[in-house]
Amino acid sequence: VQCQGGKKHAPVHKPQWLRWAVAHSSTLDWVHCNDNTCFQHASLVAEGLVRFDPSNPLKVLPSLAEQWENPSPTQWVFKLKPNVKWSDGHPLTARHFIETWEKSLRNFKHCPNSSILFSIVNARAFAEGKVPFHAVGLSAPNPNILIIRLHTPKPNFLLTLCHPATWPSRSEKNAFVTLGPFMLEKSTDNSTRYVRNPLYHGPSAALAGIEIKVVPSENSRLELFFNKEIDLADVTGENLPSLVEGQPGKKTFPTSRLVALVVNTSKKPFQSAKSRLALQKAINREEMIALLKWNYLPAYRVFAYYASSPPSWSVKYSQPSARELFAAVHIDPLGLRLIEPIPILFARPVLQFTHFREAQDTADNIRAQWIKNLDLRVELTSAEHLNTPTPASLGLIELFIDPIDPLSTLETFSSTGLTNPYHWKNRTFDLQLHQALAERTMEGMMEQLELAEKILIAQESAFIPLYLKTKTVMVAEHVKGLRQNPIEIWDFRDTSI
Repeated sequence: VQCQGGKKHAPVHKPQWLRWAVAHSSTLDWVHCNDNTCFQHASLVAEGLVRFDPSNPLKVLPSLAEQWENPSPTQWVFKLKPNVKWSDGHPLTARHFIETWEKSLRNFKHCPNSSILFSIVNARAFAEGKVPFHAVGLSAPNPNILIIRLHTPKPNFLLTLCHPATWPSRSEKNAFVTLGPFMLEKSTDNSTRYVRNPLYHGPSAALAGIEIKVVPSENSRLELFFNKEIDLADVTGENLPSLVEGQPGKKTFPTSRLVALVVNTSKKPFQSAKSRLALQKAINREEMIALLKWNYLPAYRVFAYYASSPPSWSVKYSQPSARELFAAVHIDPLGLRLIEPIPILFARPVLQFTHFREAQDTADNIRAQWIKNLDLRVELTSAEHLNTPTPASLGLIELFIDPIDPLSTLETFSSTGLTNPYHWKNRTFDLQLHQALAERTMEGMMEQLELAEKILIAQESAFIPLYLKTKTVMVAEHVKGLRQNPIEIWDFRDTSI
């Protein structure tokens, strides 16, 4: 820029808008959120007591809470940041959390995510209409202090407070008031615009605003992206590989959706842990992913999301070892199990898969690998759920590994797990889960859960992880600092153009 006197000055870069295309519209009321798109909108205009630490998904950072303490295993005390204001200038108080949670629990049937509050004393009982709200373990002795009492110790409680269902809200006539880095400017059926919130308590967002466009067609979203009419496009359809493979701007992020095999340990020939271990060693996960051209990640544990590399106890592919283990339990691949000198016929194993997008291809690949590596043939069948009166020998499922409550996934396989599809039982595993729950810290809990994983996967092979699904998006090269938190919500605090 040439100015008077011949001096040159660096150009001033004004904050830019981010243009983002999504598949469908959503409510702006995060208390009633029931899908990821709604949570994405919520993350722009709302916050909770704490937020995920970008460098460690098992830790949190202060957000609306300035500090907190855990004076007893079942009590948490939060001190709010001073001078935090809603977008209409109204001060934030501890009562706003209590009022929001009361509303959410009172409308539990229409706010399914409010179950995340059930660890609070009498929260479930209130939601079910059994006790009045004043019996719930919440109190605010002054406007800046929030006290929460839990039924039992919960090492991951701080992580639950990162979920949008716990964020405070306020209803005002003819106004949509917010607390986040952005505020609503305009909303229509096909577009929502957010601008910077001038009263935001933290550093101002680098972006001037965000426009979210509803574009149901994936092809249309990609066309807009390649024509440079949008900066960020969600990609979810089955035609993903052919449309975006090799295209600049393609980015892949891990999700918490895990595809795995569950083995029915009561069915022949899988009553033996050696036979189950042979099944696992006969699956080449990397080959499966490469052949099917998926941008997924091989998984060797339940909590693959948290680990960038497999644990030391991982069960890796080894055809010689698999055959040796299979032979050790006297299994004839044609369907004969040799006990003493008398052959007893058993039915060919059945692999049942639930309905998810990659299920048929995954089942076909597993069957092919077992024929090749073990000379074992299985029948394939599909079902809505694995909990049938006569469960199959093997089940192929897609699991959501809750990043906020990882213990809940392993509890499925406990002796008392109500949704345990094959009723596998192991007392040592149960004791390990009990020990995890007794820990005071998230780090301590995860150490105990890894020991439980080792029993389930490496020692017993009752559960065989296959791959971790990923989320693919198209991001323009001029968009910097975009990141995703563990519950698959974009964090736009440091995003710039």
